[in-house]
Amino acid sequence: MAANNININPSNAVVEILVPGPSGPPGPAGPTGSFPNTGDYTLTGSLGVSGSFNLAGQVFVEGAVSSSYLFVQNSPSTTWTVTHDLDYLYPSVTVYDGGRKQILPQEIQTLDSQSLLITFSSPEVGYAYVNISSDAPIPNTVLNETANVFSPSNIIFGF
Repeated sequence: MAANNININPSNAVVEILVPGPSGPPGPAGPTGSFPNTGDYTLTGSLGVSGSFNLAGQVFVEGAVSSSYLFVQNSPSTTWTVTHDLDYLYPSVTVYDGGRKQILPQEIQTLDSQSLLITFSSPEVGYAYVNISSDAPIPNTVLNETANVFSPSNIIFGF
């Protein structure tokens, strides 16, 4: 039960007892269904997505779209198999030795859109920083090959 509010104004000896009244009628129902999936949309500002975010057709993003993965190789090896799960065939890769100095591997080979192979002439330990980024519009993106680029956890729109 809610407490009643009592206001007493001593200057004119008025006592007000404020008691909550009955609830009003319910408001109108909100929209149902999914966001319209046809037509052109322009977004200015930020976009927050909870759940799935599916895109189809031509996608143009102005600003930055980026995602990255840091691979750690603790035991010396001449080959590092890096599973980055960025769903992208041609990421940028920067390699560092165990002392955090940038080094050049003998070869970096894309195995598929989820992984790559880094080869060295002698065994190495260290880090591979795998990154995808674009500051230019991305026309005709094949979304089933780059779907994770647009996942809510890693999308950045810069406006």
